[in-house]
Amino acid sequence: MRALAGTELKFAINEIALKYVDDKVNNKAIVGELRKLQSNRLYGPDEFTNEILNAPWARGKITSWIKT
Repeated sequence: MRALAGTELKFAINEIALKYVDDKVNNKAIVGELRKLQSNRLYGPDEFTNEILNAPWARGKITSWIKT
């Protein structure tokens, strides 16, 4: 995947990511908000931070379990 995306790190919200979130935080509201996002879109690090981690529904709730 890195070869296709170049050297920039990319994040995706897909079924695997949603299952991981559900298993880690067990918060249906957060999983529901993530499901509303465009599925399988690749986010660059800045987009991911701005659009997801800083979203009002996610702020302070999901950063502790994200693996970088």
